[in-house]
Amino acid sequence: MSDDDLLRGFRSDVPEMTDASFAAGRARLTAAIGPGKPVLSTVSHDQPVVIPLPTEHRSPPTRRAAPWLVAAAAVAVVGVGAVMVMRAPDGVVGVGGQPTTTSTSVAPGSSPVNPAGDLAAAASDVEVPAGKYRYVKMVTTQAKSATGAGGSMVDEHWAPGTPGQDWLHRKASQGGIQGGNENNRPTEERGTADEIGVYELDALAALPSDPAVLYRDTQTAKGDRAADHLVGLLRSSWATAPQRAVLLGALGYFSEIGVLPDQVTADGRAATAVTWRTNQEIRHDLLIDPANARVIGYRNVAMAAFNGFTKDQEFMVAVFTDAVVPVIGDRP
Repeated sequence: MSDDDLLRGFRSDVPEMTDASFAAGRARLTAAIGPGKPVLSTVSHDQPVVIPLPTEHRSPPTRRAAPWLVAAAAVAVVGVGAVMVMRAPDGVVGVGGQPTTTSTSVAPGSSPVNPAGDLAAAASDVEVPAGKYRYVKMVTTQAKSATGAGGSMVDEHWAPGTPGQDWLHRKASQGGIQGGNENNRPTEERGTADEIGVYELDALAALPSDPAVLYRDTQTAKGDRAADHLVGLLRSSWATAPQRAVLLGALGYFSEIGVLPDQVTADGRAATAVTWRTNQEIRHDLLIDPANARVIGYRNVAMAAFNGFTKDQEFMVAVFTDAVVPVIGDRP
């Protein structure tokens, strides 16, 4: 039997496409994948039908979300089946589909509107000698909600001081934390940065050195997603001191970004918070060590009671620590 004969059997049960059914399907697709290029208002045999395409965060389908995005982005369960996370920067796989900030359109200005850039002066890096490894640990705790049991997750990374050597990623979870392992089985991955889920290195390396240029370029490319994109890159543990400095400087131009001095991480370290909000219900705090401008924590704070959380509750908290170890897999 030929391929045509096989397909003819399938097609025999398929009704003819009508304009009404086409329009209905097009509307469902538009609602599912969000705004993009406009869908033509009429169906014409002389014109192509343009449907919106999700262009912001394309990645190979086998990639899964980087741990810093899943946990440090503080997944907030706001209803049954509704998950909101911080948008990922380009080249990084996102989680969920909902927008996460109420970004306002900021006209390009000649000077910063918040003091985020002031943190840049102290930016410094962890020195990792050749042959040794930088160890980064992220511990995330999610509170119980009306729709989830909550839980905890530990992500550990070993990054080589010698380029070309393997990276290592271990992850363990307990309870029902968003982004946890399947059945809470511990996992381990070893390979290149990309192979273990560290996808943002190329995007970080491509940053310009001038914060104003980065702000203008990102506004042009991302529109109201610009601040999301830059905060997502700043959140990465692998952003170098110059990269963090330019990211902080660029964030200083956004009116939706705030800065809170004299904060404290869950493990008691002094921090300055770079903050933004989600739909006025959730405040996100990226906690920066003022001594070196490195990210040392993250938290979600309920600005109003919702989903079983109380007002001012820190319902998602992450703590970052790092060290240098002699052998991959060692812990300090």
